[in-house]
Amino acid sequence: VGTIHDSNVSIKEIDSQLKESDTARLLGIGLSARTKLGKLEIGTSYSFNQSKYRSFSEFNRESNILGLEVSGSFFGLRQGLSFHKADAKLGNEDFLKLERWSPYVSHFFTKRVYLRGSFIDQTKTIIPRPGQSSKSESITLDMYYFRNGLRQYFNIGTIIREEKAATERYSNRSEIIRARMLGRIRARNSSFRYEISLNYEQKDYSEVWPRSDNERLDKKHFIRLKLAYPFSKSITGEIYTSFVDSNSSVSYASFDEKVVGVKFIYSLD
Repeated sequence: VGTIHDSNVSIKEIDSQLKESDTARLLGIGLSARTKLGKLEIGTSYSFNQSKYRSFSEFNRESNILGLEVSGSFFGLRQGLSFHKADAKLGNEDFLKLERWSPYVSHFFTKRVYLRGSFIDQTKTIIPRPGQSSKSESITLDMYYFRNGLRQYFNIGTIIREEKAATERYSNRSEIIRARMLGRIRARNSSFRYEISLNYEQKDYSEVWPRSDNERLDKKHFIRLKLAYPFSKSITGEIYTSFVDSNSSVSYASFDEKVVGVKFIYSLD
């Protein structure tokens, strides 16, 4: 459970910004299980997430995500295949359906260096705006450097994505570069966990946009800071903030957004 304050209430999947601020209540439930079958590990997961805004109820959102993963170690490499199926409602109306397949391979090259690569095949259906429904293919590559185990480590990654939309002008190619620093700071009988994330995304639509004489090119910078503290074995508190600065060659598509949130997580093993 938690709450956030959002300076620009938006629907990112359809590129819509209200450019008004509001506060929302958050509720989430997650379940997961793992088992072994010979050399294979099988994992399943389910999550439900809900956000309810104080003033703009038409932006209230509920989502369900079901996941399945099969993985194992072969030829010295960790390999696996994951599948996720999701649906979402917006303002109590059906809004989104999504299916994602992702094979991946990973390996510790040294005690400190870990690499992971994956291919993602995704089908996204946006029910009220079928022209923005799409199929995309992505390649991801991440490197982790464990400077001091889990007490401090770094992640640098990239994503290259080709997205083909039902309406051609929404088709695009995007490149994302991301960097994170994660770690723990000792405090009394426990440790604060922190995360600093930086993302840069460039999205090229390669088509002249309506109400503009320009081909659309978006450049987005994202910063996120998060601090978590375990009050007990079952209860963890989080405080986080994020900032997005998105500049577009189509002026009305540019925006910025600031989010501040507090969350409490109760977990059972």
